[in-house]
Amino acid sequence: MDLMRKFVALFLLPAAIFAASVFDAPELRVAPSPRAPAQIHLASGMRVLDFDVSPAGPRVALLAAQPSGAREVLFWDIGQPKPEKIWDLPAAFAARSIVWHPQAGALFLAGQEGTQPGARYVIVRLEKSPSGWSSHQVYASSLEIRRLVAGPRPFIPQVNEKIPEPAGNKCRRKR
Repeated sequence: MDLMRKFVALFLLPAAIFAASVFDAPELRVAPSPRAPAQIHLASGMRVLDFDVSPAGPRVALLAAQPSGAREVLFWDIGQPKPEKIWDLPAAFAARSIVWHPQAGALFLAGQEGTQPGARYVIVRLEKSPSGWSSHQVYASSLEIRRLVAGPRPFIPQVNEKIPEPAGNKCRRKR
């Protein structure tokens, strides 16, 4: 038994402790709040639809709508007088929710793509690229997506909405 404990202590335990995984996420340093109140002034008629504060520092991502209805993503560094526009949303994408990834390297937007009938609800990942900001759709559904909560762990949906669920399934989604 002593030999087995030594084997586990010398070989298996260190391997388990230092094994890298997609589930390993470094902790972020929490920045203090600004010492004084801060505010921004938006253009006349512009509305903020949603916002989220970066987990990496005093930066706010704003999902805003122009008076014309065009939507855009803005960054506001708290304490600066004006936000910076980083991305124009496609006209067919009516995003209504924005959230930072916990590692602050990407943003996710959720909203409706297209118009009724046949509209889809999508989640789009927005991330910095060498040529600016790029986006790609990570999920689509005929079911409404209302809110986003991003986590550091991978999310791989395995739902096929066209296949009916078994009659005895007690964990059925409500539609």
